[in-house]
Amino acid sequence: MGGLGKTTLAKKVFYDPAIEFHFFVHSWVYVSQEFNQKELLLAILTSVVDYPSEQMYKLNEEMLVEEIYKHLNGRRYLVVLDDVWTPDAWNDLKMAFPNQNYGIRILLTSRNTDVALIANPDSLPHHLKFLNDDESWELLSTKVFRRGSCPFELVELGETIARKCYGLPLAIVVVVGLLLKKDKTRDLWKKDAESVSSYVARDPKQCMNVLALSYKHLPDHLKVCFIYFGGFPEDFPIPVWKLLNLWVAEGFIQQKGQDCLEDLAEDYLEDLVERNLILVAKRRSNGRIKTCRVHDMLRDLCLKEASEEKFLEVIKGHQILDSNSLIIPYHRRLCVHSHVMNFIHSRPCGPCWV
Repeated sequence: MGGLGKTTLAKKVFYDPAIEFHFFVHSWVYVSQEFNQKELLLAILTSVVDYPSEQMYKLNEEMLVEEIYKHLNGRRYLVVLDDVWTPDAWNDLKMAFPNQNYGIRILLTSRNTDVALIANPDSLPHHLKFLNDDESWELLSTKVFRRGSCPFELVELGETIARKCYGLPLAIVVVVGLLLKKDKTRDLWKKDAESVSSYVARDPKQCMNVLALSYKHLPDHLKVCFIYFGGFPEDFPIPVWKLLNLWVAEGFIQQKGQDCLEDLAEDYLEDLVERNLILVAKRRSNGRIKTCRVHDMLRDLCLKEASEEKFLEVIKGHQILDSNSLIIPYHRRLCVHSHVMNFIHSRPCGPCWV
C-alpha cells in the first residue's frame, strides 16, 4: 500500500556506494499511474546516454527501444522503475532491456502484487511490513530530534503519538512535520497525542492523498466493495463468509455467465488483497481467506470516501451516550457500533425522504 516506504527503500539501494560502484549504468524512472510509453522510454534513454542529443526526442517508440537496447547491451546496469501500477507498463518497457546472464538488475516498486509476479514469475516479491511500536517510535524520535535524544518527560507521549500512526511510515513522517513546527513541551505533545489521528486524516496533500491514489485506481466494481469496509469497527477481524454474503445481498457483485455470486465475490476480495488494500488475517487449510482486516489508515479513507458519496454513516457508542437525541444525516446505509438498545434509547432522528 502507499506510504509503507517502497520508494525510500529502493533509493537506499540505488544510492548505496557499493551499488553505484558495481554497476556502470544507473537509471531511475518514475512510472506512476498515468504513464506514457514514449516519455518513459525517453527518460530511460536520456539517463543512460552521457550526452543526449535533440534527435533522440524525434524517435518513435520502436526506435527508442532499439537505442536503449544498444546502449545497455553488454554493460552492467541497474534500472529502477518506481511506482508501476499495471502489467501493461512493464510490458511496454521490458523489450528495451537486454536479457543478459550477468551484471544486470531491474528493480520495480508497485502496490500490486500481480505486477511483480508478471515481471519475475520465478521469484517472490519483497513485501514491506508495517512497523511495530518500537520501530514506529524509533522513526519518529530520529526524525524529530535528529542526532539528539528525546527528553524523558516526552518519551511516553511520543510513544503514544507513534503508536497512533498505526505502523505506517508515511503517517509518522506527516506527524513529524507537525511536531517540528511546535515547541517541544509536554502540554503541546499531549494535545498532539489526543488528536494525531485527525491530523493525519486532514492532511490531503501528504498521507491521505497518497493512500487515496490506490482507491482512485480501483475499477468501479471494486470501489464500492472497498469503501464498504468502513462499516466494520476498527481492528475488527472480518469473517469472509459474512463479508461476501453482505456484498451479494447489497447487489455489489455482477453476474457473469453461470458463475456463483459468492465465488465472484471471493475473486473481488482476492483482487483487493493483491492490491495490498486489504490484509489477510487468517487462511483456511485449503488456502482460502478465512478472516481479513483493513488497516486503520485505509479504514479512515473508506469512511472519508463513503461520507462524500453519502454511501454510509457510522454511529459510535460515545456519540449515542453524549446526546439525548441523535441527529443522523442522510446516508444510504447506517452502521451502528453500539448495543442496539442503547441506540434506540438515544431517540435517533434524521431527514425523512419519501
